[in-house]
Amino acid sequence: MGIPHLITTLENYASHEILQHQVVVIDGPALAYHVLHLCRFQGANVPSYDLLSRLVIEWLDRLEDQQVTIRAIYFDGYLPESKQPVRMERVMKVTSRLNLFYSSNSMACPRKHVVPTNDIYLDANRPGRFTDKISLDPAFLVPAIIDAIRGSPRYGEKCFIIPGEADAYCASDIAKLGGTILTSDSDLLAHDLGNGKVIFFRDVHENASSMLACTVYAPREIYTKTGLSKSVEACRLGYERLRNPNATLPMLLKACSKPIADALDYDHFRQQYVHHESAPVPHLVDGSLLPLSGLDPRVSELLLQIGQAPKVKNAREKAKIFLPSLFDNPTKGTSWDASAHVRTLAYTAACRYLQCRCSMSVEEYRRVQDISQKGREISLLSSDEANIAATELLELLRRVRETNIAQQYRWVLLCVILDVTECNQQGKNSHTLITLQRNGSSLTATGDKIPWDVIHFSAHIQAGLYSLRILSQVLSSVIVETNSTDEFTLNLIQVGGILAELPPLHEYPDVCLLSDFLKASREQQILNILPEFITFEQAPSQGEQSLPKAEDKKLSKRGGKSQGINKKTNQKTSNSSASRGNKFNVLSIDT
Repeated sequence: MGIPHLITTLENYASHEILQHQVVVIDGPALAYHVLHLCRFQGANVPSYDLLSRLVIEWLDRLEDQQVTIRAIYFDGYLPESKQPVRMERVMKVTSRLNLFYSSNSMACPRKHVVPTNDIYLDANRPGRFTDKISLDPAFLVPAIIDAIRGSPRYGEKCFIIPGEADAYCASDIAKLGGTILTSDSDLLAHDLGNGKVIFFRDVHENASSMLACTVYAPREIYTKTGLSKSVEACRLGYERLRNPNATLPMLLKACSKPIADALDYDHFRQQYVHHESAPVPHLVDGSLLPLSGLDPRVSELLLQIGQAPKVKNAREKAKIFLPSLFDNPTKGTSWDASAHVRTLAYTAACRYLQCRCSMSVEEYRRVQDISQKGREISLLSSDEANIAATELLELLRRVRETNIAQQYRWVLLCVILDVTECNQQGKNSHTLITLQRNGSSLTATGDKIPWDVIHFSAHIQAGLYSLRILSQVLSSVIVETNSTDEFTLNLIQVGGILAELPPLHEYPDVCLLSDFLKASREQQILNILPEFITFEQAPSQGEQSLPKAEDKKLSKRGGKSQGINKKTNQKTSNSSASRGNKFNVLSIDT
C-alpha cells in the first residue's frame, strides 16, 4: 500500500552498502511481486508458474551466496476488515483492466498476453523499464511462490503464513530481534523498528564485481540526522508526508514539531503502525491450534474468519473470500460459478470442524465493478446435504481414476464433469461442454491470436482445479479425527487423500495445454466418456444453445443449491533453468 514519495523524501539519508553478512526477514508478498517484475523486465511478460517458482529460489540462493542469513519469510494469512476498501479497489482495477483489454481485442486475444513463458532472456535493445501495461498478473502468483519456498529443503522451514499482515510481522520481528527487512513497501519506514533497517527490492542489484549492492534505510539514524525530535513517533513523518505530498523535507520536519492539527485523523493513521492487528488462531476439536503452514493466504484468512464466528446458534455471520482474478471472457459469466459446489463443501466442512455453531454463510468476491459491491453469498449445506455431496464427490474421484484417458488429462476431465454437472443443476449452458462439442480447428492456441472460447475454457478448468485445492487445504488442516466412525468424516478423509494428488500450481494446465486437450478430445474419446458421468444433448449446429436434458436441468430441492455430483456418478462403469543474468537490477515503483 505504502506512503507515496516517502522513500524519495529520505533517500539522501540512506547509505549505499554491500548486502553481505546480514540477517534479514523478507516481506513475502513483496518478494512475489518483485520476482514477477524481474521476469517481465527480462522478457517474460506472462511468466509461467514454473518460471516464477524457479526464479524465486534462485533469488534466495543468491542472497545466501552472499552470506545473508534469511531468518523468516512472512506471508499474509489474514487482513483486517479495515483493509477491505483497499482490497476492493485493487480487484476493481483488475476487473477494469480486463474489460478494457477485451474491448480492444474482442475477436481474439494476442498470444503474448495469455501464453505463459517458461524462460527469460536478456536483450540489450529492450527498454530499461517494463512498458507492458496490459498483461494481467498471474492469478495464483503468491500461492505459487509460497509453494516453491515451502518445497525447498533450504527455505521451507523459514516460510510462515501468519494470522495478520506480513509487513507488520516483519516490523515486529526486526524491532524485537534486530536485523533488516527486505520489502517493497514504504510503510515499513513508518514503523518503530528500533535499530532495525529496511532495504527495498528495487535497490538490490549486482555491481561490477558481481556483489549484491543495495541502499539501506535505518529509520532511527535517519530521523536523528534530520533533527527530528526523539519524542516524535516514527509514523509522524509518514503522516505529514501523506497529508502534504508536495512539501519539502524541511517543511515536513517543521510540521512534525508542531501540535497535531487533527488528533482523530492522526490517531486513526497511527493505529496501523503501533497496533498490529491479527486474528486469534482457533482450536480444533482435539484442542490443537489450526495449522496455517500448509494453507494459501486466502484459505488461511477464510478459516481464521470462521474461527472467530460466535459459538451460539442464534447468531448470523458472514465470512469473506476474494477469489483470484482469472483471465477469462468478461462478457460471459465468471469462470468461478461452475465450481461453486466444490467450494461450498469446503466452507461447510470448515464450519463443522472449527465448531462454528452460528448461522454462517460465505461471501465470494470475483469480478468487482464497484467498491461498494457485495460479494456473492454462498449458503452452507445442511448435514444431510453435506453427507450426500461428500459421498458423491468421493465416488466421482474414484471413477475418474479408473477411466482410460491419458493421465495428464484426468484432472481436466474431472473439472469438466464438475463444471457440466453444476451447470446442469442450475439449468445453464456449460461453456466447457459446448467448447468440447465444437471441437473445431478454430479452437486452437496456435498462431498470434488465441480464441476467447479457449481462454474462457481454460479459466473454467483453472477455477475448478483451484476450488479442489481449496477443499484439499481445508480438509488437511481442520480434520483431526482420523479414527472417527462418522460417515461424513470418513468420506472427507478419503476425498482429502485423493486430492493430495492434485497438481501443484506450477503444473497447472495453461491455455496451450488445454488447447491440446481440446484437440486431443476426439482421440481421447472425451465426449464418449462424459455420458458415463453426466447426461447431455449432442452438440447443436452452432452457437451456445445446448441445454441439459429436462431431468437434469431442474434445480435441486434445496432451493437452487448444488447437490454436488450428478446422480449418474453412483452408477458403476466398465526443467530448464532460468537464465541467470542480472536479476537484481530491476527498479520498482516508489510506493
